[in-house]
Amino acid sequence: VFGLTSKKTDLEPVFMEDSKRNYGHRTWANAEWSDITLALAVDMDSPGEITTRKAAGDKYVGFTIPTDLSERCLSSLAEAITKRIRKHPKFKTDELKLNIAGNSQITLDKYCIRTSEIRELLKLVLLDLADSGVKFSMIRSGGQTGVDEAGIQAAQDAGLKCSILAPKGFRMHREPGIELEGRLNSCHWQVSLSFSISITFDKGNASSLTGYWACPSM
Repeated sequence: VFGLTSKKTDLEPVFMEDSKRNYGHRTWANAEWSDITLALAVDMDSPGEITTRKAAGDKYVGFTIPTDLSERCLSSLAEAITKRIRKHPKFKTDELKLNIAGNSQITLDKYCIRTSEIRELLKLVLLDLADSGVKFSMIRSGGQTGVDEAGIQAAQDAGLKCSILAPKGFRMHREPGIELEGRLNSCHWQVSLSFSISITFDKGNASSLTGYWACPSM
């Protein structure tokens, strides 16, 4: 699930389980933990982004993702994001706790934006900050697809410690109508997942599937 296309590093993400199942509680927990919450989204008015903005409060740094993410656009956008973070009142250069949040892949797909593009953008931001002397305590995300996933991959690419706080049960909204749950185990990018999937059909009937899936290390 997370990082299956990322290069190997010695810094494995720490997978953590929130005390509550709902996504909103996890959002508030991550925002409260952070010094700064960086939110990247095409749709800043989605329910998830509204919750993130409220939860982060004065720790919030939000950026709208343009639909054209060319190489030149990525570079200039990364520079703008870095400047915004540096000017934020909560910014510090030592033991910075950065929470990364934003639209899921379901939303990004509507605008033909790939996780790999967001990953590259965030890698540029993290490397720029690190190269200028910023020491990170941890990079964190909320355990979902899209920006959450890209944030963890980018932290790995930059050689930074990272963690994932997912809703209780490691709940993930993977695709429209599909909820995935299970225990995630990470070991040098080998991810094993015991899962249950609930699929809701048009007439309201539901079907479930349980099983085990293992992805070999990359």
